[in-house]
Amino acid sequence: MKNKVIFIDYMVFVFRAIFAWRKNKQIPAPYTVLNMIISNLSKIGVDKNDTVIFAIDGRNSWRKDVETSYKGNRKAQRESFEDVNWSEMFQQMSELIEKLKQCTDFRFLKIDRIEADDIMAEGVRRYVDKEVVLCTIDSDMEQLMVYDNCKIFSPMKKYKSKNGAYKIKPKNFNVYQFITKKINKEKSDNLINPVLSVEDYDKRLQAVSLLELPDFVTVQIKEGFDNLEKGKEDLDYFPYSSLLDRYIKLETDKSNVITYEQCENYKPRKKKKKGGVK
Repeated sequence: MKNKVIFIDYMVFVFRAIFAWRKNKQIPAPYTVLNMIISNLSKIGVDKNDTVIFAIDGRNSWRKDVETSYKGNRKAQRESFEDVNWSEMFQQMSELIEKLKQCTDFRFLKIDRIEADDIMAEGVRRYVDKEVVLCTIDSDMEQLMVYDNCKIFSPMKKYKSKNGAYKIKPKNFNVYQFITKKINKEKSDNLINPVLSVEDYDKRLQAVSLLELPDFVTVQIKEGFDNLEKGKEDLDYFPYSSLLDRYIKLETDKSNVITYEQCENYKPRKKKKKGGVK
């Protein structure tokens, strides 16, 4: 069996944890982040020689230079939640990363102006001889299914009524058709302006495609991979004692593992319609 490289799309868990905190402010958001990440890793399955890499968004994405509207609505959306001090929350999440560097063997990659999407895309191509699992809910990453070594594990996808499952690559997957749909409109990233010229098309293609990134992006990411350091794994610094046992057992306890094949063969039961026949 090939060793795996597992990428954690860190900000996915950050935002989910912050919104969970809004419903129950007794539980610290960083605790929820780590709890969710360990839970998803236990379902993916971490073996002794696997590598876990946290892909973390850098500030001020290079895509904003290509498409000025790119994610231009995100700040206003965040600020609409007046009970969240975003600066304080993001600081807590940065502090969690620093703690995890001290106490786990996870690796962390964050590069200014470069997004987690870019890091994961280059990771799939870099570790071509390994199985690469992307733990993310970002639909943009589905274009990377074109690579045979890539699998996507979504924390939100259901398997037997519980969250956490692999996305299944469609039969006859056409990645160019997939990208074309995103060129026409990508609402989640605020790319909603009509594409009216060849120049518009080229800009939008560069913004949405992960199959080929600009040279200045790939150079920085490759340098980042070359300099990746394994964490120190000093468990005395582990931030939450109630989660420590589950972290330690990630490599030995396989009772929660969900395989790609299980997800591929799983057919959820159809819900019965309410009411009788008219």
